[in-house]
Amino acid sequence: MEGCNISDNVVAGLVSVIVPTHNRANIIGETIDSIFAQSYFKIELIIIDDHSTDDTEDQIKQKLNRHPLYDFQYLKSEKSGGCAARNLGLSVSKGEYIQFFDDDDVMASNHIADKVLTLQTFPQYDFVTCNFEYFKGDIKNIVGEKRLDNIVHSIESHLLKSAFPAPAFMCRRSCIYRIGLWNENILKFQDICYFHRLFLHNLSGCFMNSNLFYVRLHNNNISFNKSKVFYQSMLDAFDSVRDEWSCTRKMTGNLLDVIYLMKVMVLLQACRQGYYFWCVSKFLGLSLRNLKQFCHFIKIALIKLFRVRNDSCIYDIMILGQ
Repeated sequence: MEGCNISDNVVAGLVSVIVPTHNRANIIGETIDSIFAQSYFKIELIIIDDHSTDDTEDQIKQKLNRHPLYDFQYLKSEKSGGCAARNLGLSVSKGEYIQFFDDDDVMASNHIADKVLTLQTFPQYDFVTCNFEYFKGDIKNIVGEKRLDNIVHSIESHLLKSAFPAPAFMCRRSCIYRIGLWNENILKFQDICYFHRLFLHNLSGCFMNSNLFYVRLHNNNISFNKSKVFYQSMLDAFDSVRDEWSCTRKMTGNLLDVIYLMKVMVLLQACRQGYYFWCVSKFLGLSLRNLKQFCHFIKIALIKLFRVRNDSCIYDIMILGQ
């Protein structure tokens, strides 16, 4: 993260939309078109290419020549990974507001306008989030929804629900000054390792009850990757969260319990993929290092098994005490 500073050169009312991309030649055009179609026009689009080897560059350059935005920059990252790409985007951005977005998702036409209006109307908020829908193939083929407005807004709940995908989030530039740059050592589950800092620094957010973008489900989604590296990356992400909270001396027993629980759930998922010996080894090491959390987990599991007769899940029991 060294050498990547955030400029103080700010254009009032400008929204910097920062999009890292890698090998999305077949779909990034739809993402860009949805940004071009925004009802809010004071937008600078910054696309950072993370070493694409297909025709992504050609697709983007075709759009560069006829864009309707305030500004459109196409950059190539010298480093690897989405975090490094976003940091590069931040370093050249000039927006009063920052909107991260993914290269395979699609914005509703009122995405930017509704978020900016909320931040302008309610100056007490540092950031704003929205709900979203999932689609397959054609954007009209909606197959699900995720809501962020109806969950408990605590660090524990947001970790359990993986509640902060980057496109849902817009913030004031001052918010970035507080939470800092993305951790470039994290290659997977980067959202978890970044947005937990909103709670670490006690920032205030508005969780809008609006579906403002669409997440494309396809075989190249990270969630479809089931390799051992994938599961280790999940464990590393939760370790990063734990380390940052421990360093600031804000770690709580409840948060330790949640991080332990999430790691156990990761190992259970990996076990179902056939990584039995790897999972057993990881679970033993994890539990020996976290005996208190292991005991809490066993207690909660027993409560769930023998005493709970409603639809509450084990996550809710731990977080809400139900």
